[in-house]
Amino acid sequence: MDGHEITPVRDHDSGLALAVACGNDALPEFSVGQPVEIRVDLPLRTAHAALHTAGHLIEAAGRAQG
Repeated sequence: MDGHEITPVRDHDSGLALAVACGNDALPEFSVGQPVEIRVDLPLRTAHAALHTAGHLIEAAGRAQG
């Protein structure tokens, strides 16, 4: 699957994570048990993790203030 950028999307009803192609690229069909390789944009992932943690800290501060 080299060269395909995907965006994970969670189905609200089932909770399943789906792979959706970015842009006009069509993803190939996957088979059960098929190995795939992924790459994570580490700086973006780290930024999202920091924002997530900040949200918890803001919530805790708000709760502490009533």
